[in-house]
Amino acid sequence: MNYLLHLLIYLSIYSIVAMSLNMIVGYCGLLSLAQAGYFAVGSYVYALAALKLGLGFLPALTLAIGVAALLSLALSLPAWRFKGDSFVMVSLAVQALFFSVFFNWSNPGAEPGTMTNLTNGSFGLAGIPKPSFLQFKADSLPSIAILSLVLATLCGLLCWRLAPAEFKRIKSSLKRPNVEHRQFCQRKARLDTILPSATTRFI
Repeated sequence: MNYLLHLLIYLSIYSIVAMSLNMIVGYCGLLSLAQAGYFAVGSYVYALAALKLGLGFLPALTLAIGVAALLSLALSLPAWRFKGDSFVMVSLAVQALFFSVFFNWSNPGAEPGTMTNLTNGSFGLAGIPKPSFLQFKADSLPSIAILSLVLATLCGLLCWRLAPAEFKRIKSSLKRPNVEHRQFCQRKARLDTILPSATTRFI
């Protein structure tokens, strides 16, 4: 049973990453290789906020979303100018930068979570407090599985509500290119900038 619960937790986590990637690649047509990097940004910020700042689940989650969204400017702003293979290379550079920082910002002799050993390298951060808010506390494997499934469901609903409205308008403009081509280009440019930033908030 524990094995199945672990599978459910991993499935929920990676489905959130997959949905965010689907938004930027499937809907916007921008192949990003930096999603895993932003996944790590959110994870490390949440862990450090809970471990070192003593923040609860919701404040730490909000901080992680904010930092990931802010750092996503490194990817969303170049989307105005770089297209196709050029954008892929930019996203790969961002991913390589994240990996280098997270893997190398460590010092075996220092306490994890400090400025000299922020990420603890390949060993990661241990002792992260269990999530809790209101009367709910995820202090067991079944409760963690429920929490991860609820979060994945909320992200799925958000993607479902976010994507169709704008893209239905874009699709209708394609049927009348001479009339609404300029509006389509403006919407496409806006989405190219917004979606890389928005999708990082899911992960």
